[in-house]
Amino acid sequence: MSPTRTAPPVLPPGNLTSRTRAILLASAAVKRADSALFDAVRPSNKSRPEKIRSLIADGADVAARDEDGTTPLHHAVQARFADGDPKPSPEVVRVLLESGADPNALDGYGRSPLNEAIPIGDNRPAKRSLAIVTLLLDHGARVDEDGSTLARFNSTTAAIYALLLDRGADVTLRDERANTPLHAVARSGRAQLMELLLARGGVDLGAVNDLGQTPLCVALRQPRSEVVTLLEAAGAPVLADFPTVEGGPLPIDMPAVRQAAAERGGPKKFLKPVYASHQDLVNEMRFIDDPDHCLPVLAACAAVLGDDGRTTLTLTGDQVWRRPFFHHGDIVVKGHIDVLTPFAVTGSLLVDGCVSDAGPDSFMVIGGDVRAWGVNTDGELQVSGTVEAEVVYGSYNDNSLVADTIRARLLIEDDHAVEADVEAEHHFDIDTYQQGYGDGVPERLRAILIDEVFDEDSQLDPAELFDRLRDRHPVFR
Repeated sequence: MSPTRTAPPVLPPGNLTSRTRAILLASAAVKRADSALFDAVRPSNKSRPEKIRSLIADGADVAARDEDGTTPLHHAVQARFADGDPKPSPEVVRVLLESGADPNALDGYGRSPLNEAIPIGDNRPAKRSLAIVTLLLDHGARVDEDGSTLARFNSTTAAIYALLLDRGADVTLRDERANTPLHAVARSGRAQLMELLLARGGVDLGAVNDLGQTPLCVALRQPRSEVVTLLEAAGAPVLADFPTVEGGPLPIDMPAVRQAAAERGGPKKFLKPVYASHQDLVNEMRFIDDPDHCLPVLAACAAVLGDDGRTTLTLTGDQVWRRPFFHHGDIVVKGHIDVLTPFAVTGSLLVDGCVSDAGPDSFMVIGGDVRAWGVNTDGELQVSGTVEAEVVYGSYNDNSLVADTIRARLLIEDDHAVEADVEAEHHFDIDTYQQGYGDGVPERLRAILIDEVFDEDSQLDPAELFDRLRDRHPVFR
């Protein structure tokens, strides 16, 4: 992106000293020079090192930042992903570094130039990046400066991976999901990288991530590969013991769950792999061929855990879930809840505010009831009992809302399949609603809802509708 640009200052006539005018004009010139430097260092512009030196000599700042917090060095080192992509220039990178560019500067997303320079995949475009990565390291780039451990570079070339190891990459550091480099390479299936890690030593073959998985457990989920053979030969365990802590993975008795699920008509194929925890199992539920099998699997987990393990979890304030979640019992939320991840509760979900699930990873399975002020779902939501809310709105045609009963003042199926007995004062089913353009739908909605929840084209604005519901503002006439 282009750097933040400021227009040249407007100088009011007659009320500025010549010194002040000179300072303002010089400041504007520097900003223009910074902008020119950002443009010049981009690989697509194929600038020569002499051009970069000239811009720096004219006052361009190698530490300048654009609106994303990136520096010229971030742009210059950008790795290629395909043969047709522009080639980054090691010579341009060298000029920036020798002119004082910080190889450890973090952009607004916490990424260092080294992170941007490391390519994905072992292909021809990746080869040029080896020289650039070497330059960055030679000028003091720290491998783990931005927290991007080897776990994030699990698909790069073997040459670059070996270089990172040689330059001090920590093989024990973990990413935000507690994956070690072993976990990451096990997932990518890159045998060469696994050989490098195992030969380096110092790795923990029994390390578990936030799903309770060991590296071998991760590798076994992938298509059969040499990585599994390498880990098994090194003595890696499929499962490892881990403590049960609040918010951590909950151990699972898979033989008992398989038996209980079979008694309830659960899917045999899905339950065949080794799962390390209940969270691990829930995370994979998204891939069950028949969504109707999810509730029997959840019921099997609840039966195995038993009544003694049930608890009521009470949470105060708005909640956002970004990691796979499992709870045995009920959840009470005194606020709103936004779910962006696989999420399973064996009991009921009772929410003072609104329930929202969204995004490609969202997947909710509830073994009891859902009660909330509003329910807004564009993911898969399966409820064994009743969904009860003022407004229930389902959107996105690849997912469904399944429940025994839905009780609502208003239920809208916006290209979203609903499978439930419906007890609603106003119900717009999928065939009637037609994404808001069904025959007479706009008029009917306007007779029900206040003007503030419609856009300028007189169409219902779901975002505005739920903003008002979350604020407890009226939405019905």
